[in-house]
Amino acid sequence: MNILVLGSNNNDEIFLKKVQNSHHCSQLFYQSNNCNNLPVGIIKIEELKSKEVIRTFCLEKKIDLFIILNRDLSINGIYDELKSEELLKKIIIIGVSEKLISLTEDEKFIHFISKYNIANSKEKSGEYFKIIVLTNGIDFQIINQQKDYLIENDINEIIATILNALNKEEILVTGILTMNFNFENGKAYFKNFDFNIYSADFINLETDLVSLFAAMDNGTLTDTNIEFV
Repeated sequence: MNILVLGSNNNDEIFLKKVQNSHHCSQLFYQSNNCNNLPVGIIKIEELKSKEVIRTFCLEKKIDLFIILNRDLSINGIYDELKSEELLKKIIIIGVSEKLISLTEDEKFIHFISKYNIANSKEKSGEYFKIIVLTNGIDFQIINQQKDYLIENDINEIIATILNALNKEEILVTGILTMNFNFENGKAYFKNFDFNIYSADFINLETDLVSLFAAMDNGTLTDTNIEFV
């Protein structure tokens, strides 16, 4: 697969290595101003400044997988625009919709939580943990390693409720979705979404990351085994 990654404002080196080490990866193109120590073999490219330029690049380089890590581009709606492009329909696009990001605004978020009766933490501080979910909007897998005591607390039901609610709101989700949870009195509570992707969160993931993206796209995500080092 030919893969294009639009980098985040963080160091993406670990994430890039996970993608590059996949047996599916033929060429890996990367755009960012913040990662100067790229692994050998990754092709750093100039900034792709518009939807039209990105579309042309994807078609010329025969991109199969397009990963948007850049939060600012997501806020500006690049994911939504590219998903609607007829010429790019065959490309797996990993990203976050503008509508989902706007849901984090206080008033909208409170309404969303209340409307769908999602167990939400009222605590502003204290112990919390991060769950990184890979999803096609319906099926999902947790792809970051969790402490043993968290396994006893079934947060899968909360995650399924959130994804179902997003579907009802017609908010498209295909890709990586980070959720923060508080752990209070032996119970997990949803805290918020986090649309910043940190490369270090993937350091313990042993399962082929690109295979997971492909499984997400072809509907076999729930059949995959998630392994950690």
